[in-house]
Amino acid sequence: MKQYPSIRQSRKSFQAYVFDKLDGSNLRFSWNRRQGWYEYATRTRNLPIDHKLYKIGYEYFFNVYADIIVATAKKKGWKRLDAFCEFHGDNSFAGRHDLSEQQRVTLIDLAPNTRGFLNPEEFLDLFSTVPLPKYLGQVEWNEDYIDAVRQGLIEGITFEGVVAKSATKQRMAKAKTQAWIDRIMQEFGEVEGAKIIKS
Repeated sequence: MKQYPSIRQSRKSFQAYVFDKLDGSNLRFSWNRRQGWYEYATRTRNLPIDHKLYKIGYEYFFNVYADIIVATAKKKGWKRLDAFCEFHGDNSFAGRHDLSEQQRVTLIDLAPNTRGFLNPEEFLDLFSTVPLPKYLGQVEWNEDYIDAVRQGLIEGITFEGVVAKSATKQRMAKAKTQAWIDRIMQEFGEVEGAKIIKS
């Protein structure tokens, strides 16, 4: 079982592939050749497939992603993998979801065998036919770009911010919009809001 890492808000410069950061809840789907899809979990705990909230995510994943991921795994010779997704709806915010609206799952990363995550270029190439977070291009990740994200100047961001991934060293970083930060502080208060922003 591979746990999805907590992504830091780093200002250290590197060449990055940048994606829209979806505001939702992280889900993991684990597969191997012997058992098939054998485990379903959040970042911190395993889930039953009929979980009151996340069963929607389980059903969505199997309708949209499961077959193409398995076909890719067999073609590439992978013996096992962890697929990481974000569970979200149009008005999901800080891990809260409105079940009166449609919820969906979006594939955000995939870790085959024990080699870590696919690099972003391979990820985009292998899964271009299924829904992925909006790819915003390659940029120099630096203070100027991070400040532009904060000010809401980058086109294609839904609301929360962006995730940056390096091509070779599996480095990841994130940046948040000021609008998202302000709403967090307004709804959760100074102490709890600060924890959420840093998480």
